[in-house]
Amino acid sequence: MLELLTAWLLAAGLWVPRPGPDRPSGAGPYPACELLSLAEVAGVMGAPRAFIDSLNSGPNEMTGAQLCSWYVKEGSSEGVMLKLFRGATQDQAMTLWYGVRADGDWQMSKVEPVPIAGVGDEALYRPYPVGPGGSLIARKGLHVFLLTGSPSRDGLAALGKRVAGRLR
Repeated sequence: MLELLTAWLLAAGLWVPRPGPDRPSGAGPYPACELLSLAEVAGVMGAPRAFIDSLNSGPNEMTGAQLCSWYVKEGSSEGVMLKLFRGATQDQAMTLWYGVRADGDWQMSKVEPVPIAGVGDEALYRPYPVGPGGSLIARKGLHVFLLTGSPSRDGLAALGKRVAGRLR
């Protein structure tokens, strides 16, 4: 099943956002990194600065996702990762919506997910089983994204609203 999902995700293609009046410009060298500014990530994390982890950002050839990872301090586990997928049709987007739920970051918690209002067309949140943070999965139109990291539920929801608002 995982191999079939992986093959389908590769066939779905990638989405490349472009900077515009409602998107942060110059946030990073990777398309997914253009959806949130360093200041927005730092603000949610309560940190003075945020940085892009270039080793964990960019296209994932295996899954077809665009990735961006931000961290706030060298050697710290505090940070956020965005995994962004785009379907070519509404049916593919719905397949992605259910397929991304098989992601290890989403499956890390066995807590029942809770709906988050105001993030795209639909969104769900799960806390990490231990420690702060969690994962938020959202769908907006043909896009599906997963935000995972150490921010609170409200912090991930704030970032999710920004990402969803910038997807076209």
